[in-house]
Formats: sequence, C-alpha cells, structure tokens
Amino acid sequence: MGIKILIYGCDVGGANALGEVIEVLLTNYSPHKAQLRIFSKGLGYKIWKKSGFPVKKLLEKFNMKKIVEWSDIVFTATSYPADTEISLWMTARGLRKPTVVLLDFWSNYIERFTDPTNKRLLWPDKILVMDEMAKKGLIDCNAPAEGIEITGQPFLERRIKDFGNSRISGETGSKWFNIMFISQPLHKLPGAKEWGYDEFKVLDCIIEALNSLVELNGLKPNLIIRTHPREDKKDLKVHLNSSDIKFKWSFDKENNPDKTIAKCQFILGMNSTLLIEAALANKTVVSIQPGLVSEDPFPLSRLGYCRRIGKPDILREFIIEKMAKKYQKPAKVLKDFIRGNLNSCKRIVRMLLSYEKK
Repeated sequence: MGIKILIYGCDVGGANALGEVIEVLLTNYSPHKAQLRIFSKGLGYKIWKKSGFPVKKLLEKFNMKKIVEWSDIVFTATSYPADTEISLWMTARGLRKPTVVLLDFWSNYIERFTDPTNKRLLWPDKILVMDEMAKKGLIDCNAPAEGIEITGQPFLERRIKDFGNSRISGETGSKWFNIMFISQPLHKLPGAKEWGYDEFKVLDCIIEALNSLVELNGLKPNLIIRTHPREDKKDLKVHLNSSDIKFKWSFDKENNPDKTIAKCQFILGMNSTLLIEAALANKTVVSIQPGLVSEDPFPLSRLGYCRRIGKPDILREFIIEKMAKKYQKPAKVLKDFIRGNLNSCKRIVRMLLSYEKK
C-alpha cells in the first residue's frame, strides 16, 4: 500500500508550503504509493481544512507514540514555539523513524529547532531548504551540513505560477497613490530582538516618510495595512492613533491579498513571504529595516533584488524616484530566485518516496 507518511504543520507559512506537497501526494500518489495521516492545529488546521485535506486536529490528549508508530516517516514544517514538532521528532527518534522537515523561510533558524522545555537544539534527520542562503544560515547555527538538502519552497513555486510573467498593474500618474504595508508581529519573536527593530519602529519610519511626501511634495498617499494572521490589530491601532498622521490609512479588508497588491504602487514590509509574493508579481517592494544591527534577514534585499531602507528621508526619495520611472523588466537576480524554486514539489515528493521500505 505504499509508504506511510505522518504529516504535521501549524503555522501559516509552514502549512502553505507543506500544503503544496500534500496536494501532489493526495492527487498522484495516494493511496497506492503513499498513505497519509495529516495532523494540524491553529491556523494551519483552518488552511488545510479549507483546502479539503483529510486533516485531523492534534489535541493534547493524543498519544504521540501511537501516532508515530504507524508511520514509516515523519514529515513536518517548523513553527515557534516548536513544542509539538520537537515532541514528534524525539518520539520518531526513539522509535527509529526518519524525520524530514520542510523549512519555509530564511529567519529564526535557532527558534525553529529549539526545545522550549530545556532550550536545547534538536536537529531532525533531514532539513529541506529553499537555497544556499538558507543552508548556510542553518550551518552557521551548527546544523549538520549532511542533513540539509536544497529543494526550493513549494508555496513560492505555486505563487510563481500564479503570477506568471505578467505584471499586476496599478494606477499611475496621479497625486493619489496606494501603498501597502505588510506587517508582522516581530515584537513577539525572540529572534527579532537581534535585528534591532520591530513592526512599530518600521511603522514610525513609514509614517514620517509619507508625512513628508504630503508636506514637501504635495502628494496624497493612501496607506493600506495588511496584518499578519497571528497579529492583533489593536496593538497597531493604538500606535497609529497616537501618531501624527497627515495621510489616509486603513487596515486591509480584502480576504485575498493579491487584490490589494494589485491596486498598490508600492509594497512595503520587513521580511515576510507575502513581500516576496509581491516581488514575484513584479511590484516595487521595499524591505523597511530601521536600526538593523545584524545580518539582513530578508533574502531578496540580501540578493540585491530590492532595496533595504532604514531611514524615512531615503524612503521618501525612493518613492519619488520610482514614481517618475516607467516599468522595468524583472532583474536577473529575481529570475534566478524563481528558477531555484521551480519543481520543488517534485524534488520533495521524490525524496519522501525514497524512504519506502524495500
């Protein structure tokens, strides 16, 4: 009946990446070549339930050993805190079952593999990563190099196909223009403290820049704020209401972020997957990182595709300069980034099936 694969993911990024692999396995390999038992909780459970996957909610009362004993291989995403993943990996190790983990982003490597009960690192048998940058990041955290395999990121592969080579257009030639800010609750992440900024400092930088566009250039920016699924709007609203703002702003009301990306001329963020998605749509993206004191966590700015900006006056000048230019074709670095993520699902599925007992 094929290899038995236990799958678990709970955070949005991990659930999206794993979801692409699950879709391929269910469509092309289940049940004749692969039997799946899929577990999740929180936002990941909602995403997979909406996708129609046969997912079960992982409850505290579940017998972890019994779940893992059924499987030939344990396949998970990562999250923070990594309590459930660590428990699955440790149980699998005790039962001599291989563990394969799919990484979905280029940051918080330590936190994704740290046992919250004793603060010790636990490395699974195999970690599937997006590219050489992610591999180096893990090796720098003392992950064993022989256990890391570059496969690409399946969710980004799907988004590449969604957008194709066409540009999502936005209105131009007016004093009125839309700017999207993709927020993240960085102040809740321990690893973000090493970067030197959080979402509130980023918002202050954006507010100062947009205020100066109003006062000095007579422009009329409209800021649309897209909150993260794990983010509380109240925190941002309190901060915004206490700020001196001279332009229109609102929270994004669209369920599908693509609609907001489509109507905005500039997409501002920090280091999120959605910011990468906007770049794949050939939008002008900027990574706002005021006071950065560590290595840049955003892959596209590190690769040189998009600007990393940390000061309001530089952001203002960048917006003015870009508004005066016509659309340019995607840079070579983005094409290389796209090429590295194509066929990621095929590579991952082939690797999973290779664990089948002969």
